Formats: sequence, C-alpha cells, structure tokens
Amino acid sequence: MTLQTAKKTICLNTKKILKITIALTMLFFVFTNNFFAQSSQKQNGDNFIESTTPQWLRDFRDTEIITFGSLPFVTLGVSITYSFIVLCKNNFNTTYFVNPFVKSGSYTQEEQIGIIVTSACICAGIGLTNLTINLIKRGIEKKQNQNFIQQNIKIVEIDNQLKIAPIPQKYLRQKKYLYGQLENAAF
Repeated sequence: MTLQTAKKTICLNTKKILKITIALTMLFFVFTNNFFAQSSQKQNGDNFIESTTPQWLRDFRDTEIITFGSLPFVTLGVSITYSFIVLCKNNFNTTYFVNPFVKSGSYTQEEQIGIIVTSACICAGIGLTNLTINLIKRGIEKKQNQNFIQQNIKIVEIDNQLKIAPIPQKYLRQKKYLYGQLENAAF
C-alpha cells in the first residue's frame, strides 16, 4: 500500500466517523429533548387556559394567529399570481415575467405596496371567516346541547311522601342551659 492510498483511506475513514458522530449526536438531542420538556407536576395547560381565559379573548387570539400566520403564504401566492397576470397581459413574453424569488429589483414600490395590501386584506378575510365558522359551530353545539337536555330530562312531580315523626321529649331541653360533657379543655 502506498502512502497516498493510506492517506486517502484515513481521510475517508475520518469523514465516515465524523458523519456517524454528527448523526448520533443529532439523534441524542432529538430523543432526549422530550424527557427534559416534561415537568414533575401533572397539569394540563388546556384546562388552565379554558378555566381562566374568557371565550372572547380565546377567539381573538385564534383569529390573530390565523391572520398573521397566513400572511407569508398568502403574500407568496399573491406575488406569484401577480407575476402570472403580468405575463398573461404581455402575451407570455418572458421578458415581462417578474420573478418573486429575486432579492431586489423585481417589483416596483407601487407593486410591492399593492401586493402587501392585497395580502393583508386576504389574510384578514381568512381570519374573520375562521372566527365566523367557529362562532356558528359553537352556537349550533350549544343549541344541540340544550335540545338534548330538554328531550332527555323529564321532571316528574312526586307526592310528598315524607312523614315527619314527632321529636321525643328527652331531646327537647330548655335553651338557656348547656348540656353535655367537657373532657379535655384548656382555658
């Protein structure tokens, strides 16, 4: 074996060992991260949120998350759609195609403002649509629960069958005296 082949073999073995070490380290962190996230107290965070947060605030939070969370995806979709509209208006001439993935210089300032405003309006519509659907679902569920209760619970009037026995005389005592025993008392 020559010196060059020995160096290549050592280099290849070192690379393999490095790859295996990195892979094992990543697996270690992935699987052990779950153990550290658990707490010793058994609390359910959803129950805490449901019991302390008013419903209108939860609805507002969900609407906000959906509205702002969809903004990047909607903006990408609007910019690609705008690029294809410009391409279609110019008879599919590729010189007029505006690439949304270029860092700068692809859109004018007016086009950028139009894309952002359009995206913001679409995202607000998505958030409000989600809020409306959730409110309608909650109303239907509440109405179904009330109908279920009204149909399945029947109130039946029962005659008063409670017979009161007279109190024996030995338990009737005058109220101004204290009867009983005093075993362990410290004054």
